Amino acid sequence: MQYQLKFLLERKDIELIIMGARSGTTMEHLLIGSDTSTVINQTNRPVLIIPQSADLKKIAKVTIACDFDEGDLNAVHYLIKLGRLFDFHLEILHVSLWGHDDSREMEMKSKFVNRVRRYRYPNLSYQDISGKELPARLNRHCEENESDLLVLVHDHHSFLSRIFKGSHTGEQLKHQQIPVMVIPSRMEVK
Repeated sequence: MQYQLKFLLERKDIELIIMGARSGTTMEHLLIGSDTSTVINQTNRPVLIIPQSADLKKIAKVTIACDFDEGDLNAVHYLIKLGRLFDFHLEILHVSLWGHDDSREMEMKSKFVNRVRRYRYPNLSYQDISGKELPARLNRHCEENESDLLVLVHDHHSFLSRIFKGSHTGEQLKHQQIPVMVIPSRMEVK
């Protein structure tokens, strides 16, 4: 599979990789599916993972979980381009652990918001979640907010990667059934 993927990705016209989640939840497939992990770790293209039970007739709301770094900004830029095509609401969800330096996070958020404002996307909102057991909070947030798609930015050393590698993550996200898009932090937005 790895050779085939590398061969396919040498082509420059691939915009998005779509994978089905054969069984279990989207997050279980994302976290422990070997094919999924291989693809995510080998590509510089977004990967969309769709569970069997998902209904993707219309994507009205997309939630991206981020911590306001450069990879997140590239992902938001990409999602805004998609949003202009598909007319969805983009929710930028700032995720933080308790005990982080709030003044530094406020400064990062201010810079991030100012940069995103330059894209002039009218259908955009910001939310914050923090605390312990963040994967479970994120799951509940997406359910309560009726998000049709959850977006995560992938970087082996990112803040979100550390959160999602926690020992209880699989159990906390057991009931998540919405599609998940993983955008590599090193992706170049055209």
